[in-house]
Amino acid sequence: MRKLLLLLAIATVATTATAQNNKGYQLPPKDIADLLLAPPTPAVSIDHKGQWMLLSSRSSYPPVEELAQPELRIAGIRFNPDNYALSRQTSWAVSP
Repeated sequence: MRKLLLLLAIATVATTATAQNNKGYQLPPKDIADLLLAPPTPAVSIDHKGQWMLLSSRSSYPPVEELAQPELRIAGIRFNPDNYALSRQTSWAVSP
């Protein structure tokens, strides 16, 4: 019984050691990368009469300049100290 446990322990350590090879940064497959970088679905708003429809879209990721802005963090909320607005909010644009 002890030999079986020892063999199982050695096999587990050997498998774990080979699984932890440092291969550096790896890119995902092209299909996965295309899926993650696809533009988000536009939001649709219809007025109360059902006469007008507004399509609004947003960018998938904020620009680096926006992420580099200083921010204050209080009670789990991140906000811009210059205008006291939320710093990580999504911006919507009206589609033409």
